[in-house]
Amino acid sequence: MQLRLLSLALILLGPAIAAAQTAPKRAPSPAPATTPAAAPPQSVENTATIAALRSEQDAVRQRIVLAEAEDQKYTGGLIKAQIQSRLALLRLSDALLGQKLVALQTGARIVLEAAGSRIEPSIAASLDAEATTLKLRIEQARVEADKYTGGLIKAQRESTIATMESTLAMIEQRALTAKYGLSPIPIGTPSFASATAANTTRQAAVSSKSTAQEEILSLRLLDKRFVTQKYQDYVFFDIQFTADKLQKPARAIKGTLNINDLFGARQFGISWTLEKPINPGESITEAGQGFKYNQFTDKHQWVRSTDRANMAVTYTVESILYQDGTREDF
Repeated sequence: MQLRLLSLALILLGPAIAAAQTAPKRAPSPAPATTPAAAPPQSVENTATIAALRSEQDAVRQRIVLAEAEDQKYTGGLIKAQIQSRLALLRLSDALLGQKLVALQTGARIVLEAAGSRIEPSIAASLDAEATTLKLRIEQARVEADKYTGGLIKAQRESTIATMESTLAMIEQRALTAKYGLSPIPIGTPSFASATAANTTRQAAVSSKSTAQEEILSLRLLDKRFVTQKYQDYVFFDIQFTADKLQKPARAIKGTLNINDLFGARQFGISWTLEKPINPGESITEAGQGFKYNQFTDKHQWVRSTDRANMAVTYTVESILYQDGTREDF
């Protein structure tokens, strides 16, 4: 019975099975293709900023190369310390510019925010103007320094230039921060660059004032002699004073005579008042002034034993009484 029913079912379904076997097979539907999302194009503003940052970084790196070459000329001393201070500021500026470039190019967000890291165009413009003025002063100082081939005056002028260039690096770094909103350090974290810049500024102010006081009169050591009078020993000097940068005729000038070694290091100082009138550009000679010698004082021994050719003298002006009755104190 079951065999008959199976045969009947095959007879009835036969045409449908044959049609299915002869029908063309449909290819499976392909999975929908996935296309990677395109990176958002950079804005015109970002592109311009990136170009400006690259130009700034190239300029900073050129100055680093020059400063490194200059640093190799010295083995120690104040000038080398000033150059290394400038190098530290320039390298930090390079790193800050690089950080900003990476952030703009990759879209990364700088999480750390530092005080003074906002974009401040007015401050940037003011600092740029200050830097331009300082560059002109450095060029003028360089022209003056190049008039000398060596000696104390040359060393003093080179030291002043090194201080000014370190200050310039500090000003330019602050200008970059204000111009591009660089973020060097988290708020509240002590800044090596800030400390270096502050120290450099203080040194520049002190050096500038000291140099100005010493440039009013230039000196020439004509003679040095050791004398014994009435059982007392003395060291006397003959010195020519020239009023290179005196503003107007002076009745008297009070200050300190500095006895220095060939490297400009002060070894001894003597209070010295010029009581002779002197006009701008004029020279006067004072002879037979000095100090009472003490054989147990090291500095006195140095002054006595050192040859005059191995000494240099400068004069630090403290007060000027002008012939018109006015007075200027430093």
